[in-house]
Amino acid sequence: MKKKSELIQFEVLKILNNTPTYGYDLFLILSENGIIQKSSYLYKILRFMKNNGLVQGDTNDSSNGPNRIILTLTQKGKELYYSNIIESASFFYGLIFDRYLKISVTLCHEIFRKRGYDSKKFEGKNCFISFPDEYTFENQITTIYSFFIPFNINLNLYVNPLKIQNYNIDFFFKRTKINVKQIDMNLEMKPQSMDFIFVIGRKIFPEFKNNIEKYQKFLKKKGVFCLALENKEEYSRPNIVNDLIIELLQNSPEKYKNQLKSFLPLDIHSNYQTINNKEIMTLLYSLFNNVEIEENKYFVDIIIAQSLKE
Repeated sequence: MKKKSELIQFEVLKILNNTPTYGYDLFLILSENGIIQKSSYLYKILRFMKNNGLVQGDTNDSSNGPNRIILTLTQKGKELYYSNIIESASFFYGLIFDRYLKISVTLCHEIFRKRGYDSKKFEGKNCFISFPDEYTFENQITTIYSFFIPFNINLNLYVNPLKIQNYNIDFFFKRTKINVKQIDMNLEMKPQSMDFIFVIGRKIFPEFKNNIEKYQKFLKKKGVFCLALENKEEYSRPNIVNDLIIELLQNSPEKYKNQLKSFLPLDIHSNYQTINNKEIMTLLYSLFNNVEIEENKYFVDIIIAQSLKE
């Protein structure tokens, strides 16, 4: 948890990022919002910020009284402000990811149980899981733990190389029965070698179509193909949130833009064509004998495809 002085410092950065302000006006704004009670404490923080190159004071000539010092953000101060924003936004979207993951995993488990796929059906099987590009290393590890650890079975799990290369992934799973291997699908995976393939992601075309056609080559004839996809056809983000995110991307220093894009919603900062459920089902029916879909379960679509066509 941040100290009170750090919280006040952030409020100062936020105000000055919008407009240059006099010290006493800062105090009036902060005190009115219940953030600070004593002006002396604020001036102590302002001195610290000046000494550390976060704000600068410029004399504003006045014909109606003594000259006043108006405060503005320095480049260093602006960067600190956006660094704090990124930290907060990353935490917020981390909570959203955790919720999305919990819903996806719960739905997948329920759907598999309904179709008679209890934990014993996964015993000793070969499974491959595909993550969206924007998943962090932490996201990837959390997903594996959430989905497979509850089974408490021996399982060979293959994943594309994780975000932290050359990392000893065995460290995370040494107390489990899961054997996790990082592989380059295009170079190391043998055709018809997987019993289960799990794909988590979005309905981006043509990326989605290309991946399905690629993955099915590595699935055994009686294997199971499972997709957990965001359903953005059934909801829309409030315009005010879109505007806030776009403004944040436009105004943040260049050094932080890629960091922001790594966790902000992709549709905000990228143009891409989506593929709808009807098109997905048509594609899967051309490859599999049995295809089922559970639509719009808390903004997640779960699709199960089984038994490849000859």
